[in-house]
Amino acid sequence: MKRAHLFLFFGVLFSAWVGVGTTQASDDFPFEGEVKTGNLHVRSGPGVNFTVLGDVHKGERLTVVEKKGDWLKVQIPETCRVWVAARYVEWKEGDVEGLVKGNDVNLRAAGSFNAESLAKLSAGDKVRIFKRVGDWFEAAPVGIDVFAWVSAKYVSDLGTSDPDAAEWLSIRKLYQQEMDKEIRSRNLDGVLARSESLATSCRNPRVKERVDLFIQQIREEAEWCRKLSTTELERKQAVQAIQQKYEKEIKSLINNTPPGNAYLLTGWLYECGNIIGGAPGTHKLVKGGKLVAYVRGNNVDLKKYYGKYVGVNGEDSYHPRYQEPVIVIQAAGQIQTIGTGE
Repeated sequence: MKRAHLFLFFGVLFSAWVGVGTTQASDDFPFEGEVKTGNLHVRSGPGVNFTVLGDVHKGERLTVVEKKGDWLKVQIPETCRVWVAARYVEWKEGDVEGLVKGNDVNLRAAGSFNAESLAKLSAGDKVRIFKRVGDWFEAAPVGIDVFAWVSAKYVSDLGTSDPDAAEWLSIRKLYQQEMDKEIRSRNLDGVLARSESLATSCRNPRVKERVDLFIQQIREEAEWCRKLSTTELERKQAVQAIQQKYEKEIKSLINNTPPGNAYLLTGWLYECGNIIGGAPGTHKLVKGGKLVAYVRGNNVDLKKYYGKYVGVNGEDSYHPRYQEPVIVIQAAGQIQTIGTGE
């Protein structure tokens, strides 16, 4: 009888595990989810009795940070509205944003002090103001982590990131570390080996084009770095000439790449806001609840993409003070809306 009970226990456990797997491919958090139903309520808590903050629709993307029973905790979509007491916000009629003038100010699910608190604001934080109703502002947070809940059975797991893009950016970072060394101390063999490996396995065509060009560049640079018969200055000048040559080729490749369904990076685009010392971009790309890259546009207005899920194919580089890459978008075709929160 004990053995029968044991088999029953493992049978139930296996069934429960399979049931979870049909909704979510992995329990690794955070991950990017896609809405599977036409109209899905976003709530202030994990249950049908919590306040509805707004709706998301089929095909829209959500950043999932936690699972609790049959509910997923997500970064609040742009469709959702929260409420803040007007007495704590400095705002003038006609302004798009208001400035919080107190600490521990609650962002609430409704215009009432009895409504659930979704987050705490501090003096200097910004909120986007949509309208005033009595003593309350209907608002949306700006650059502040606020979370809500959706039913797990209506969201599929899209995974955390594109592994090809992640490896490419990691290789570029390793390359930059080597280039920061004295030229006679540089060793590009590891960079070349990883690049060749990625070129063999790469499934993202946007990344593959860059890697193939990069391999040619690295081979030329490595050859010059190894030449003992030339002076330090000659080697440095030769490597700089090679870099300039391939920078032009990469820019030409990016500018002439037709729009498609493969991108260097994807994620939610937000403004950087106030960062001490400044930021290397005007916007940031967020995916899976994490900062993926900084973004800036040359003659491209990025404001219209705010709060949207985008794909970018711009020029990638690094800033010495930051860990994340910097994506420079040179033309409107290098950024596209894949999903929207509006």
